[in-house]
Amino acid sequence: MAGFKGKGNKKGKILIGVAEEVKTKDIAEKIRERLSFSSVAYDREVLFGLLNEGEVLEITEIKTEKTQKGIKTLYGRFSKDPQVIGLDFLEEQFEEAVKYLDLLYTLTPRDGRESPLA
Repeated sequence: MAGFKGKGNKKGKILIGVAEEVKTKDIAEKIRERLSFSSVAYDREVLFGLLNEGEVLEITEIKTEKTQKGIKTLYGRFSKDPQVIGLDFLEEQFEEAVKYLDLLYTLTPRDGRESPLA
């Protein structure tokens, strides 16, 4: 997403990155640190079944490489599948971009998790 940052801003486009497979360990690492767990899961395992259909989660307390590069991440559940998807936004576009979440939810197939506009 960082490669598109300049291009999107120059053209006045709202950029939203949709990741069907969440491969981060940011949340899992914080849980491991605070609870002294020895093994680390991925964030997708931590968040599995946690959100209701149509819900999104923003975690602001965790600083990552993405946040340092000006990218904000939300986790969402846009179908009946209990697995979350990752949603990345340019920090400077975040307030405007989150207005499109209802549209993404509406366009996502209820029985799938894939990005509606591949």
